[in-house]
Amino acid sequence: MGERLGTVEKLRNEGITPISPDIGIKYLHLLLNQSLPTASIIIARRFGEPPTLSLKPQELSFLRFLETKKVHYTGIKLITEAELSLDNDPYLQDHVYQGEYIFPGVLGLY
Repeated sequence: MGERLGTVEKLRNEGITPISPDIGIKYLHLLLNQSLPTASIIIARRFGEPPTLSLKPQELSFLRFLETKKVHYTGIKLITEAELSLDNDPYLQDHVYQGEYIFPGVLGLY
């Protein structure tokens, strides 16, 4: 519907990501075929920070890779950014590929 109304790009700029029709239908079928714990269910991708929905914010600990919070849905999803440097992250010196320092893959799994 957003495609036809021309609002998809505006919504993306507000941090709202649409669900494709195929994924929406898939989840509708899954929900219709099970007993639900409540009468209200929301299936969503990113939905920004609408004024009509308040989520309990949770303070994040100050840990190495939690410098800048981008997206945080408590208990569901956390996306952050961090500035890496050889001074603060000496392990990078042990991870060089073709002359470039790379982030160790095992740390991405944490």
